[in-house]
Amino acid sequence: MAESTSLEPRSDSNPLLKVSGLSTRIEDTHVLKDVSFQLQEGDVLGVLGPTGSGKTSLLRVLATIYPLVEGSFELRGSSNLATQDIRMQIGYLPDIFTHLTELSVQESMRFFSRAYLVPRRIRDKRVREALLLVKLQTKIESKVRELDSWEQLRLGIA
Repeated sequence: MAESTSLEPRSDSNPLLKVSGLSTRIEDTHVLKDVSFQLQEGDVLGVLGPTGSGKTSLLRVLATIYPLVEGSFELRGSSNLATQDIRMQIGYLPDIFTHLTELSVQESMRFFSRAYLVPRRIRDKRVREALLLVKLQTKIESKVRELDSWEQLRLGIA
């Protein structure tokens, strides 16, 4: 079970991200309890802790993958953003490709574009643009398992 955690906020400007009393559960177990911190533009946050301490859960709550049970967070001063707006501003790169290895690069990108609610009419265009950006456009038909580790990382970024 995670303990209450708080980082002292800086008062020099409005925070980029403000987390207040964030808590969540998986089934009946609290995995995060009363987490609070602020990040300013340009800050870097390292999340450290033992296995099961809630590091990944925190990132998943902020990326709207897990539900927020208690507390709140503001992104650029707004606490009422739609899921799609949050996902456009907070990136989350999970180690998920171990589960998607039988998909092609294109199928994998389509899967994530649906998860990120990219409109159907522009999905293929966005997939091509993202693959071009990370220099994987020639791998579009390749299976994810055929990519080397650096290519898989770039695919995750795309």
